[in-house]
Amino acid sequence: MTLQLKSRVALTAGIFMGLTSQSFALDEAAFAKRLMDTFAKNGSPMELGDVSISGDQIVINDVIFITPEMSLPVGTVTFDNVRETADGGYTAERASVEDINSTFPDGSFSLQGMEVMNLRVPAASAQVDGTQAYDFGSMILYDQFRTGAGKLVLDGKDAFQFANSDTVMNIDEVNTSIKYTASLNGMIIDLSAVPNPRATQMMAAMGYQSLTGDLQMKGDWEGKIGRMNNPELALTLNDVGRLNIGFDLSGYSLDFIEQLTEAQKGALENDNPKAQQASGMAMLGLMQQLSVNSMSIRFDDASLTSRALEFAGKQQGGISGQQMAQAVKGLLPFALARIGIPELQQQISDAASVYLDDPQSIEIKAQPAEPVSFGQIMGSAMGDPRSLHKLLGVTVTANQ
Repeated sequence: MTLQLKSRVALTAGIFMGLTSQSFALDEAAFAKRLMDTFAKNGSPMELGDVSISGDQIVINDVIFITPEMSLPVGTVTFDNVRETADGGYTAERASVEDINSTFPDGSFSLQGMEVMNLRVPAASAQVDGTQAYDFGSMILYDQFRTGAGKLVLDGKDAFQFANSDTVMNIDEVNTSIKYTASLNGMIIDLSAVPNPRATQMMAAMGYQSLTGDLQMKGDWEGKIGRMNNPELALTLNDVGRLNIGFDLSGYSLDFIEQLTEAQKGALENDNPKAQQASGMAMLGLMQQLSVNSMSIRFDDASLTSRALEFAGKQQGGISGQQMAQAVKGLLPFALARIGIPELQQQISDAASVYLDDPQSIEIKAQPAEPVSFGQIMGSAMGDPRSLHKLLGVTVTANQ
């Protein structure tokens, strides 16, 4: 190849690369605006300070989330390896937030090591596409959100703190569903910071000066058909027990989420009582789009019941916990008579008797034969409340 030809090839390549880099150059202002617009659409308006860019890294200073009650300063957020997608959205390999140290009149809040991995910010025109891949619309998605330690201080006391938190989302290849897990680990609750002295004294009498434990959640959401199955939302407290709430709902679609967000925004942005009432009615109407496939509340005991019975026994003249359990069993039929549903009363009484004799677990389940809409539930509650347990297929069991 001659020198002249080589020069022309090099010049052409240089021009092409220059044009290419300009056409795909990141616009930090456009990224910041897209981020702000997306959060606002999801009901979390924010204010941003200076925005700077260096290569594929974008830094936004003085980030503040705005709520009707207060402003939450977040500080500086750094986005690494930012890329613009073909449709006008953005991805970031990592978004990290500087440690938060916020104070308010009665205390302070601190949070360390907040970061998001593989963040996806949707394009402005993102819509649901039912013919090919399902688009999650205006939702911000990510693979993992995690933090280090957090602490809430009230009146000089470490009222609540935790060691770390972790949320993971697994999105399937065709964007139709999300499997998720979340945890809040190493929780410590100082009961002396509870504003109700009587409650603090009662807990102390049962041997609780502080509570430790964790919070776990897992489930999956099939966005295309609007089904959310969340079998675990569990609070575990050491030497207390584990309380788990599970639910399986239909109708929780992207369209429902967007309508609910708009109704909530309307209620928060308008101080007029009539407007807020109208927004509340709108949200109530939207809830009728949901259907219950199943729901459950389960408590697994880890000494709370025996401690409570011992405490109650001392309050009733110094009787033992076992004697108090027998007294409660004797009173149950009279207390349950007010329900006026003999079948359900018997279930509750039988389960309570088994549990009080040997506190292990007690569970209330709603397992209807077919999905029941919230509209049906509200109609039954207003028209014939005693039919609700049959409509929902309610059962009460113990130690199972």
